[in-house]
Amino acid sequence: MNIALVKRLISIFFISILIIFTPILFFKLHLINNKPKYIIMVLADSLRPDHMGCYGYDKITTPFIDEKSKEALVFKSAFTTGSWTRSAIPSLFTGLYVFQHKISRFDKEETIDENKGNFKKKIFIYEALPDNILTFVEILKNYGYKCYALYNFEIIDDFMQKFDKYINVGEDKFIKIFKKLFNDNKNENIFFYLHFISPHSPYINFYEISEEFESLNKKNIKNYPYDIKIPFPYSEEEAFKMYKNVGECMLGYDKEIFWVDKQFKKLWNFLEEEKVLKNSLIIFLADHGEEFAEYGGMSHSGHRLFDEIIHIPLIIWSFKYKGSNHVDRVVSIIDLFPTILASIGYDINKLKKDFKYFGINLLKINRIPENRGVIAEVPRIDAEGNFHDLGLIIYRTKNKKIYLDGDEKNMSYYKVINNKEIKCENENEFQNEKISFLNILQKVRYSYIKGIKPNIKKSTIVSRSLDRLKSLGYLH
Repeated sequence: MNIALVKRLISIFFISILIIFTPILFFKLHLINNKPKYIIMVLADSLRPDHMGCYGYDKITTPFIDEKSKEALVFKSAFTTGSWTRSAIPSLFTGLYVFQHKISRFDKEETIDENKGNFKKKIFIYEALPDNILTFVEILKNYGYKCYALYNFEIIDDFMQKFDKYINVGEDKFIKIFKKLFNDNKNENIFFYLHFISPHSPYINFYEISEEFESLNKKNIKNYPYDIKIPFPYSEEEAFKMYKNVGECMLGYDKEIFWVDKQFKKLWNFLEEEKVLKNSLIIFLADHGEEFAEYGGMSHSGHRLFDEIIHIPLIIWSFKYKGSNHVDRVVSIIDLFPTILASIGYDINKLKKDFKYFGINLLKINRIPENRGVIAEVPRIDAEGNFHDLGLIIYRTKNKKIYLDGDEKNMSYYKVINNKEIKCENENEFQNEKISFLNILQKVRYSYIKGIKPNIKKSTIVSRSLDRLKSLGYLH
């Protein structure tokens, strides 16, 4: 064979190989480069979206987040899975509904253990996430991420397994510690979780921003509901004794939101100075909302599932999206589990052997079903923390809501018009929603690992910490 011809054929062969495989290699490199180096989740406890400007609020509470929301995915119809932190946070980190992870409202004190110094000690029994339930933090660590949690109250670390470091410190120190951790580990892949207790009741952590807030909102300060009295028995609770009316509570609440916004601004500006925003996935959300006497309650009772409590803000900044995109389809806090894992290239289908996951990847906004419904629930448990039959559960679609109370035969139907729940007696209008609800309910009830039960943990807490946790509503 002619040597020149052989050389030519070999050249053609290698050129063909390059033509075929170069796009594949480029695509793989592109995927690798598209993985966020830094994932940062900022959670503001008890924050209602309708108290933020980007969700339509008439007062200036979140000026910085409002401005930056123009560059983000803003989910207008996001809902949590339970009515308080100890139900919602496990759902956030596991992607499971409450009836799957089985963490609800259970705590019990035992007798005084001993005296030490000036403080009495007590043994406190509470629920913790079972060890055999996977959190996205464990997967992130397997993918080479360093994981850090900053928070400002006890017990929460038992709902968030496997962080490299838990830092329980005053939230006014969060950003300073965040900067140090970032600078010490900037060459690593990092996941940060910052859980601000503000704007949780009793709404007193203004950190010297009170005058600034009142100056910005001087025209609207008079518009708070000062004429509505704090309903009984809430008026007797420690968190509300200092307030004369609901308007004063709401004013304090908004000031704490304003303070959180300023902390978020500091964090964002630092990331901008470090030139890492383009390599970051940033998520801002709440674990649940707050009630201000709309239905005769205050704060966020563990046994109420009104929209004021389960509707949450959810804003995501990703380098994959430019400009603002307001998403009005129904999503849930459980969706952040697959969203974060999908962002690093993890196959969420691998996890479905033991659990049925109902979450979806929020970065694929076009795949969110238009008619989607999500659930929130308050299961029934006994004094030892054992789950029994379903308690109160809701199914929330775009404009409709179904309540089930203990029995599938006991349902009530509501339309949601201008953010108000209006009871509807015509069950036929809810047939599609009812069928979907019962279908999901059936799957949820039988999708957890057989016999799974929360860990029952004992913690020795000094009385000072015990009193603080009680004032926040985490102990009873």
